[in-house]
Amino acid sequence: MSYSRIATDIERPFIVKAINACGRLMTLLGRDLVSLDEEKLMQAARKRTQLSDFGDEGFREGLTVFLRALKDEAELNGMGQVVAYQMCVNLLSGRLLIIDSIKKHPDILQEVIEKPLIIAGLPRTGTTILQQLLCADPQARMLTSWEASQPCAPRKGKDKRIEETQQQMEMLHKFVPGFQAIHATGAHLPQECIALMAFNFVSVQFELNFHVPSYSAWYKQQDIRPTLNFHKQCLQLLQYQRPKQHWVLKTPPHLSAMEELLETYPDACIIQPHRDPAQVMVSVSSLFYALQALGSDTITPQKVAACEVENWGAHLDKGLQSRQKLTDNTAQFYDVYFEQLLDDPVACIEQIYANFNVPWSEALKNQLQTFMAENQREKHGKHDYDLAMFGLEQADLDQRFTHYRDYFNIAKSTR
Repeated sequence: MSYSRIATDIERPFIVKAINACGRLMTLLGRDLVSLDEEKLMQAARKRTQLSDFGDEGFREGLTVFLRALKDEAELNGMGQVVAYQMCVNLLSGRLLIIDSIKKHPDILQEVIEKPLIIAGLPRTGTTILQQLLCADPQARMLTSWEASQPCAPRKGKDKRIEETQQQMEMLHKFVPGFQAIHATGAHLPQECIALMAFNFVSVQFELNFHVPSYSAWYKQQDIRPTLNFHKQCLQLLQYQRPKQHWVLKTPPHLSAMEELLETYPDACIIQPHRDPAQVMVSVSSLFYALQALGSDTITPQKVAACEVENWGAHLDKGLQSRQKLTDNTAQFYDVYFEQLLDDPVACIEQIYANFNVPWSEALKNQLQTFMAENQREKHGKHDYDLAMFGLEQADLDQRFTHYRDYFNIAKSTR
């Protein structure tokens, strides 16, 4: 697939065009299509859930910074306003339900999160297939998309979380043409930890969907430990609901939180995948552009790429510093290279299990081989992109990531 260099040239379904037209009309009238006022959003969540306790008020700083960035930087169209509104109300409602569940069942916090397998590497380095293979183990506890979106069932009425999540995924596929070729989604597929961290409003989730550089800058300065503690409480809640032997977790931003991860989960097993950063930067820019272009008519591939090289460069720098410091924890890390993963993914999983002393069997090996046969790369279409479209230069990227490439002995690659 390929993308237009101007967001408005991307063909959208009628409903998106209609919402954007309504947004333009409201702008002419000097009004917003929906309100992104902080207090009104919180009140909408209270009304939806009939709850009022949001827990620790520390989350509000992130919410405030995010809403200000949406107003000042994101240049939202009508669809962007609607998406932002729904995201905030859903997260605030989810937070209310999480806090309420823990208050009603305080023994949730006695759940032990034992030896989680955590994938922490740059996006577009094979993190998704690693996660899917590790989650294919019947003993693994995955974070499914439907429960990451709504960890708690509604207080009243039928539990429709799976159906609602699947509907949202299908809507995304319609609204963002070709998105499945970039990143497969589905209610029952594993989700990233950024979804849980978003309930605390300290998450890369927000810069994934919107152009909010001031929020990204704020995020880099945060002590991530309170958010990881909230993340742990969410896992305890989900494990309380449905236990399994070990968690499989993934999100690229964990790359810059390795020390904090090991404080929160002292026996964690961290898997770091590696790929030529030049390939990573253009691929991740393509992913972020696809989502941000839905909510803004002015976003460009070049604007997205400039932000993402800076953002992920910072994540990578901090991750590298942590790896150099954590010399006493080397047994808790395992490095996977993209080419190895492409050539023999099941063998990579077997090596990971051996390194971390996770039980392995021929039956599991056969199961993973079957999974790969049914889920070949580019199953949902080919993801096409190039450096020029995003205003990136190979030489600049090579220079920016020299230290990382040398430290982990990463070769240049076109894969």
